[in-house]
Amino acid sequence: MRQKNPDIVFKPKYTLKHMDDGYQFTFYCAYCDYCYTTGWISASSAEEACVLTEKEARKAFNGCHCCGKWICNDHYDMQEMMCVKCAQNELMEDDFSGK
Repeated sequence: MRQKNPDIVFKPKYTLKHMDDGYQFTFYCAYCDYCYTTGWISASSAEEACVLTEKEARKAFNGCHCCGKWICNDHYDMQEMMCVKCAQNELMEDDFSGK
C-alpha cells in the first residue's frame, strides 16, 4: 500500500497572462483539458500573484494524497482521496496481495 501524503503542495499545471495591471492564471487538471481561470490579480510579481490565487484555485481541484497531482472532480476518487489512476493501482495491489 502506498503512503498517503496529507501535505500536498499546490503545484498544478498552469498558464499565466500578464498585463500592466496584473496577472491572470489558468490552472489545468493533470489528466484532462478541464481548466479554471482566475480573475485578474494585482501583485508586484507573478510569484506573489500565484500565492494570492492559490486559495481560489484550490476550490476547483483535488490534490491526490498519493502522487500529489492536482485533478478535477472527474479524475478524483473522493472515498480514497486519490486520483483515479492511483486508486486503480492501489485496488490492483490489494487484489494481488489478497486483501
